[in-house]
Amino acid sequence: MYYNNTMLHSVPVGLNILGSTFHMLAQQMKGIEPHPIETKIHLFPPLTSQWKYDNTAFISIMLIGMAFVFIPGGFAIEVVSYRQVCDILR
Repeated sequence: MYYNNTMLHSVPVGLNILGSTFHMLAQQMKGIEPHPIETKIHLFPPLTSQWKYDNTAFISIMLIGMAFVFIPGGFAIEVVSYRQVCDILR
C-alpha cells in the first residue's frame, strides 16, 4: 500500500488499514485465503500556485545591459570633454 503520511491523509489511511485488517480476518474465518484491500491515494491539487514570479533574472540582465551601455559611453564622454578642453587651451 502506498500512502501519503501527512496529517491530511492520516485518518483515511488509518481507516483503510483497519478495514483491510477486518476484511482479512473475515476472509480467514470463512477459510478463504486473505488478501488485503489495495488502494492508492493521489495527492490533492495544490491550493496555491507553485510558480512564483522571480524578477532577479530580469534585474540582473538589466544591470549587465546598463553596464555595457553606460561604461563605454562614459569613456566617450571623457574623450569628447578632453578634446574640448584641449581646443580651448590652444
